Amino acid sequence: MDHKLPAPDQTLRRLWTRTPGYVRLTCAAALVLGLAAHLFMFTNKLPNHDDVGHLFSATYGTASGRWLLPLILRLDGNYSMPWLIGLLALLCLAGAAALTVTLLGIRRPVACVLTAGLLTAFPATAATFSYMFTADAYFFGLFLAALGAYWTVRFPRAGIPAGAAAITCSLGIYQSYFPVAAALLVGSLLLETLAGRRTCRSLILEGLRRVLVLGLAMGVYLVLVRLTTREVGLVDYMGLSAMGQLALRDIPGLVLRCYTAYIDVLLRNTDGYTFSFVKYLLLLAGAVAAFLLIRLLVRQRLGVSRTLLALGLTLLYPLAANLIYLMSGGAEVHSLMFYGSVYLLLLPLALLEAAGPRETSWTAAAGWVLAASLAVTTYSYIVADNRAYLKLDVALEQCAAYSNRLLGAVEQCEGYESGMPIVLLGSGAYTDDLNPTPALSDISLTGVLSLADFRTSYTYDYFLRYYLGYAGPVYLDGSEAAAALDPAQTEALTVYPRQGSIAILDGMAVVKLSEP
Repeated sequence: MDHKLPAPDQTLRRLWTRTPGYVRLTCAAALVLGLAAHLFMFTNKLPNHDDVGHLFSATYGTASGRWLLPLILRLDGNYSMPWLIGLLALLCLAGAAALTVTLLGIRRPVACVLTAGLLTAFPATAATFSYMFTADAYFFGLFLAALGAYWTVRFPRAGIPAGAAAITCSLGIYQSYFPVAAALLVGSLLLETLAGRRTCRSLILEGLRRVLVLGLAMGVYLVLVRLTTREVGLVDYMGLSAMGQLALRDIPGLVLRCYTAYIDVLLRNTDGYTFSFVKYLLLLAGAVAAFLLIRLLVRQRLGVSRTLLALGLTLLYPLAANLIYLMSGGAEVHSLMFYGSVYLLLLPLALLEAAGPRETSWTAAAGWVLAASLAVTTYSYIVADNRAYLKLDVALEQCAAYSNRLLGAVEQCEGYESGMPIVLLGSGAYTDDLNPTPALSDISLTGVLSLADFRTSYTYDYFLRYYLGYAGPVYLDGSEAAAALDPAQTEALTVYPRQGSIAILDGMAVVKLSEP
């Protein structure tokens, strides 16, 4: 029997035909809606403070417990290239969306498109893209988290080591996507329970198996963190460096925070993520989800034990999706970290699918309500992403103009020589002249900077070198050069841009940007 190696085109054709239509639709929708949300970012270079410092460097992450991140960053070179990195990241998002609809049983075309839109446009993605140098690696970590959950569910035996390995690698890239794996494992088990085809005992055993995978992944990750940080040391990152060291007395409050955080992220809208009326649409979608759940429980006649299990898993699902608030140990959770929150919005779509293919007037009405509310929510997220990118673009232009005037004033100072070191006293202080456009404050995302954020950042010296072309050394607050200056001489300076705010001291051009 002749076993020939199939040609590449034959393999691709076979893969395409074997891929379910709902997966192809989800991937296509993720690419289209992802471009609608992020194309402006991909086709412009809009760095934030960290990205400025890593325009030409890919060595980052080990000291923060992300031991796999430096290796992944090297795969697309050392440059922070928005178009290439953006497309690679979008492919990872599409893959995660495809795995999500597979695990949550979402098959209806509209629901697949909505899932893709929510997962690619949720503002946490825009915050991540502001750190462009790591965006594709981070979203590859997201894909691995979803893949680990898929392997765990798909393969009863091999899924334990395979799923744990994928989730461990995801943690080694970025810890904040662990809740995605947890949410997918809990959500898929909830849907299996509602299907009514398995006994309560087998469902509980399956749940314990999935907990084992998550625990194994976290345990291996923590061991690898300890091994990889023995020489460099482990620095604190939003409380995640203290994972595994939580005090028992703190856990109830942190668990409660996992639930209440949805109010801030999805409803309160203090950071401008959605239109003001979207919170009412989301509350309506939540009411529809509750209706669908009750209808399923009544129709399926699961019995007391499986009904209680289904209700318990329903309560666990939001906790799993927001586990980051527990993992951080009470520290601040910023915009990049709460990506798992968006998975709460997918539960109504999964419950609608679980209601069955047979349409009734009730399920049709529920479908219309969910389609309308989540479509508007997706669109509002796309708008928010583009507003954030416009804010970053304007702030970058403002900072370049400000810096051009600053360097021009330095070069006009008597005694200045080309390439002379510059010391910026008070570089880390916010001043009134650094807020020329208050309207840009309407949206707030971690990494999406204002003029004040750029000028006061720890990489402002890199900004002057890379974007203004200043070849000489620039020293900021906290530098040895700034500390070595005579206080009597610096106190005599006025504050920039007033006359007398710049002087040549000890062979350096010293600029006083603010009073101490």
